[in-house]
Amino acid sequence: MSKLVQLKSGEENVYTSSILKQVSGLNIKTGQTYTDTLIKKAKQIVIYYSIHALKYKRNFTISRGDAEWFWDTNESWIIYVMIDWDKGRIIMSGYTTVNDNVCIMGYDLIL
Repeated sequence: MSKLVQLKSGEENVYTSSILKQVSGLNIKTGQTYTDTLIKKAKQIVIYYSIHALKYKRNFTISRGDAEWFWDTNESWIIYVMIDWDKGRIIMSGYTTVNDNVCIMGYDLIL
């Protein structure tokens, strides 16, 4: 059974360890999966995403060992993200929004 945790978005991230990799320029949308083998080595990932064609930019941090699915929402959109640490994958749920207007723009991998 998957756990579901709402994370606080838009807060300043404090990196207590080094950044393994920074990725930008992505456009991972609903139902898509993105693979990066370095995810397997990371202890945290900071997901950067946009809502409504870059009108809003937000982020949240997921630590290895946290619940499987993470979400952030308001009255007009919702984002669901899963990190498969063992396979090095970022997965966007098929339930992101009815208009498919939320996408992951990039991420930082933290050791």
